Amino acid sequence: ANPLVTTDPAKAPWYFVGLQELLEHMHPTLAGVVIPGLLVGFLILIPYIDFSKQNAGVWFSSRRGKRISIWVSLYTAVVMPAYIILDNIFNLREQLRGVYPDWIAQGLLPTLILGTLVILPVLVLRLKRANRREYLLALFSVMFTAAIVFTISGFLFRGPGFKLYLPWEMPGGYDPWASF
Repeated sequence: ANPLVTTDPAKAPWYFVGLQELLEHMHPTLAGVVIPGLLVGFLILIPYIDFSKQNAGVWFSSRRGKRISIWVSLYTAVVMPAYIILDNIFNLREQLRGVYPDWIAQGLLPTLILGTLVILPVLVLRLKRANRREYLLALFSVMFTAAIVFTISGFLFRGPGFKLYLPWEMPGGYDPWASF
C-alpha cells in the first residue's frame, strides 16, 4: 500500500462499503449520519416496541412471520438494485443541482424515494391486518436485505470513478476481488 497514491475506485472497508454506496444516492449527512443513526436506534428500540411475550425468542415468531420475512426480503432484493440502477441512469442529485436547493435535490427527494420503498411492505401488511411484531419483522427484513444489497453493489459493481459496471466488464483491468 502506498499512502501517497489513492486507488480508483477508493473503496471503504467491506463493512462500510454499503454506507459508501448509500452516499452515492443522497446527501452525505443523511447517508452517513441520519440513516445509520435511525437504523441503530430502530435496532435498539425493537425490544421496547415489541413487548409481547408470546413466541418471544422464536425465529420469525410464526409461520406467517416467516412468510412475511421471506416475501419482504425478496421484494427488497429486487427493488433496491432497481433503485441503484435507475438512480445511476437518472441521477436526480445531479440533474437538479443548481435548479432546486440542495436540501431538496440531495436530501428530501432521495429520502422520499427510499422511504417510500421501505414503507410499501408495511402498507401492504396493514391491509393484511398485521400485528406489531409482523411490522417489525418486515422493517427489519427490509433493513437487513438492503444492507446486503448495498454492500454487494458497492463491492462488486462499482469500478473506476465509482461508476456501475458488471464485475467481468471492469475497465482498466480493475478486479474487485484483488483487494479482498
